[in-house]
Amino acid sequence: MKLHATSDGRVLAIEADITADAGAYPNVGAVEPGKTRMMVCGPYGIAAANITAQAVVTNLPPVGAYRGPGRSEAAVMLERTLDVLADALCIDPVEIRKRNLLTADAFPYLAPTGLEYDSGNYHELLDLLVAQSGYHKLRQEQLQRRTTSGQLLGIGVSIVIDSTAWFSRTEGASIRINDDGNIIVLTGSASAGQQHGNLYRSIVQRLLPVASDQIHVVEGDTDQWSQSDGTMGSRTAQLAGTAVLRSVERLRDSLREAAAKQFEADIEDIVFYPGGSIGVRGVPSRSLTFAQLVTFSEEPIEANCIYEQAGASYPAAAHLSVIEIDGATGKVVPIRHVAVTDCGVVLDLDSARSQVIGATAQGISQALYEEFVFDEDGNPLTNSFADYAVPSAAEIPAIETHFIETPSPRNPLGAKGVGEIGMIAAPVAVQNAVIDAVRHLGVQHLDMPCTPQKIWAAINHIEN
Repeated sequence: MKLHATSDGRVLAIEADITADAGAYPNVGAVEPGKTRMMVCGPYGIAAANITAQAVVTNLPPVGAYRGPGRSEAAVMLERTLDVLADALCIDPVEIRKRNLLTADAFPYLAPTGLEYDSGNYHELLDLLVAQSGYHKLRQEQLQRRTTSGQLLGIGVSIVIDSTAWFSRTEGASIRINDDGNIIVLTGSASAGQQHGNLYRSIVQRLLPVASDQIHVVEGDTDQWSQSDGTMGSRTAQLAGTAVLRSVERLRDSLREAAAKQFEADIEDIVFYPGGSIGVRGVPSRSLTFAQLVTFSEEPIEANCIYEQAGASYPAAAHLSVIEIDGATGKVVPIRHVAVTDCGVVLDLDSARSQVIGATAQGISQALYEEFVFDEDGNPLTNSFADYAVPSAAEIPAIETHFIETPSPRNPLGAKGVGEIGMIAAPVAVQNAVIDAVRHLGVQHLDMPCTPQKIWAAINHIEN
């Protein structure tokens, strides 16, 4: 990768040549270089880009998609090269990013790679990261440590974007009221730990006065609902969530129509009352429970929606990693990680936090531990967890999470994806932190994973 920049750190253009190992039997992994190519300008106002990308066939196993595929590679390329540029120009890593970030009034923004970003406030993201992390105090502590013996302190930052609901932008949902008054929500996109049901219940409760235990969510049951492309691409909240929202809106209209017919009243006079009942405005005593209305109704009270989003949404994140390195052994200990995320309107805070934490932990693991090694004949050398390093909870610091909201205009919920953005921002933040800790010793770059062996050899200027 090459950046064309002015002497004050303004990036004018970007060049990159991307080659991806697709293995012996190319599948979905072979298309990811194209995604890397599209995402490589990141959150910056870069005017021109010349990017080539290719996948090559080798004698290694096929490569598949893994959380944030194509986008995390783009983030690593750009954010590492920005740090190299900042070092060459003697500009602080945060400052050089501030000078190049798109402003909030630039959206919708058409990137030179052809993507149209929907919304964002990248300066607010970075400012909040600096404030919450105590960035300037960390830099002071780093300088103090360099004058004394002991652990080396490294501070790494990254600010990245993701493209969510970019591949499949259609999702459906169905909702009905049973004769016992319970509400059944059917979706095809099934939870894989995210607890989508909590989100769907909250959407139903926006429009209908019912308790959570009256709302039953059924996910992934193709006998009952088959209109789904599945859980992938950080798409469920914005697509399935909107399908649920539209279905509930239609169900609410059906309830009012049925009640107007039952009470022989104008539909405009039909209102909902707390506790799951519906009746005539101003006459609470003249009302029916949902169960009673379903019993009296000649037709089932149900609704569905197949929602198609016009374009992808673009969440963003700013991460800061703080690590310590033992100069004698090269061992790295992550001691702090701060993540500020913009996933549009946060629909379920607990779930959003969990997604950021999980993805960030995976990103830290990628940066420091995980590596699949082969010999020259393509035989795997990391055949078990004795050879393939994966951290336990003891090796991952507490992930400090914060959010800002710039609603997406692409869907009525204002939501963007959140499932993968942590995996895109964390690896390069950690990698930047490792190199930041040893840059004053003459180390300019280390490829991931930043293992103790690599770091020790770099510090001691030992090749191979």
